[in-house]
Amino acid sequence: MKEMCKENMVTSLLKSAHELEVYAKEAEFGCAKLMQVLQPMLLSYEEDLPQIPEAVSLTAYPLDYTAPESKFLFF
Repeated sequence: MKEMCKENMVTSLLKSAHELEVYAKEAEFGCAKLMQVLQPMLLSYEEDLPQIPEAVSLTAYPLDYTAPESKFLFF
């Protein structure tokens, strides 16, 4: 039962994280389009274009989960 709950939790976390990653990529794309529109104006004022940071992949954050109750087992 415990393993099934753990597996369901990790699956749910991965699904939520994927949805957040899709949202972030769409927001980044919108930001890039805005930068493209603003570029001529910034150049006319001789301003530097702000840099868009590199996106970090979801795989950069491993899910090494240890159940809290397993830390206190004394077998």
